[in-house]
Amino acid sequence: MSTKLKGTRSGHRSALTRLLRRFDDVKSNEEFDRDELSTILDLIIDKQRYLSDLNTQIISELSEEELEAEISDSDEYSITLETKIRKMRKFLEPTARTSYSLPVTDSSLNPLAQSFDVNRNQTASFNSQLIGGLKKIQIFQDFPPDPPIKRHEPML
Repeated sequence: MSTKLKGTRSGHRSALTRLLRRFDDVKSNEEFDRDELSTILDLIIDKQRYLSDLNTQIISELSEEELEAEISDSDEYSITLETKIRKMRKFLEPTARTSYSLPVTDSSLNPLAQSFDVNRNQTASFNSQLIGGLKKIQIFQDFPPDPPIKRHEPML
């Protein structure tokens, strides 16, 4: 049975190698399709899980003499594959994160200037609305209170 499982694993490793090659080919194109790369990565991760299950089944059927070599081989392949997957994920991360770390080349910027606060305008607007509202409340408090309403009893 382990021979059949090893053959199945070998076939999936070959398919995985083709997927890895395809990822690299698509990535090397200047105008690569991020969705296609993401789909290929998803397939690679599915294959990784399936191979992990196969490895577990293979190991459970091996004799003690074969275990060490099989575990070593499986672990080495898994480490290599996981490293490639992490690099792929990193490559597919949104580029917006890295755009903030671009070097500033304009020498007319003042290095002593205060830091830029994106929310400053929103905060100032909110504060002016709050102060305007408080002034209106103050105006109403400056007026004397209304005199009490006298009710007249109807005369009988």
